[in-house]
Amino acid sequence: MHSDIHKLLLILDHYECWEYPRGHKRKKAMKEIEEIKNEFESLLNVSLDLDRYVEDASFLTDLGLIEERIVNQRKIRIYPFCFRFSNFGRLFTLIGELSEGTSKKYQLDSLTKRIEQKGFVFIPYEELDTLYNGINQPPYERFTWWTRYFDYL
Repeated sequence: MHSDIHKLLLILDHYECWEYPRGHKRKKAMKEIEEIKNEFESLLNVSLDLDRYVEDASFLTDLGLIEERIVNQRKIRIYPFCFRFSNFGRLFTLIGELSEGTSKKYQLDSLTKRIEQKGFVFIPYEELDTLYNGINQPPYERFTWWTRYFDYL
């Protein structure tokens, strides 16, 4: 993990606050992300999904494109791309299938920069796949920074 990212993750780590920090303003944060959703839908001319029902998690919401596919004769829903927003420190990351074609088609680099311009901090997924070593006792072995800030608990 890059040392600057590690320092930021340590700064944002709150003692015994696993899902969100004290004073977290969920409604205000969701409103900001809804505005981003509207802007991106206009730019891309597609309908995006915003998960408004995340619970028991260290992240606030997912904003992305959902596609339905048939796999082994079952209909599944996947994200070709998804911006995941943490409950901590205005962090966000990018997940999904993320092929080069998807990245170009949906201008993911440009969209990421637009989110950063709104005061959010991008953390690459790869940087988070590291064992957690913050101020809290990890709840289980192999607990990572991904889970700390971007996963269901």
